Amino acid sequence: NELPEFIESNIIEKSDETDYQTSDPNNEGFNYCSNLISLYFTSLDIGSTTLDGYSKVCGYEYSSCENEDKRTCACPTLTDLARISGNQGCSDGLKSWRYDENIVCAMPECPETQIYDECAPLIQPTCSNPKPFQEKGVVSGCVCPEGLVIDDLGGSSICIPISDCPCVYAGQIYKSGEIRKSICNSQWSRVTGGASCGEICKVFEETCIIN
Repeated sequence: NELPEFIESNIIEKSDETDYQTSDPNNEGFNYCSNLISLYFTSLDIGSTTLDGYSKVCGYEYSSCENEDKRTCACPTLTDLARISGNQGCSDGLKSWRYDENIVCAMPECPETQIYDECAPLIQPTCSNPKPFQEKGVVSGCVCPEGLVIDDLGGSSICIPISDCPCVYAGQIYKSGEIRKSICNSQWSRVTGGASCGEICKVFEETCIIN
């Protein structure tokens, strides 16, 4: 099996001296990285040789790091391993690696009311698609707290309850409970998931006489 492109670009093209430095069992960077990779990512189905390659890359970046805290330079390798791990599904290691006190990779910031999750679904629930079909695998990213969806119909990334999602009718967007200006002033009220008012909104028609 070929090593991933990430390893090829960081190890294969480096000099023999560099490869020796990253492989040295007494190298502080190699020890730091290999211990963390063994702790959180050994369940990855990519082979021990490839994991060792990641340890070498990580160890080299750590050893050559010019930052005050060399551990920060291990973050690209650890983040890449987390991405690969997510492709294979959620695991205890994936969920917990960022919270290790010996890891200093910054937690990504999320917009509005979203929260960061290492095991986020591939497709985020939204007002227009509150229960999307999910394939195998997860991603690291920002999601709404459980029970909330992204208000894509309202044109924002704010998380809201499904019951507060707007309705779409004849190309127009109506907020839940909003009075639709018509002869009978119908009121839309969302009751289930979806994007079409005919499917998701009850229509409370006022009795009216058309002259």
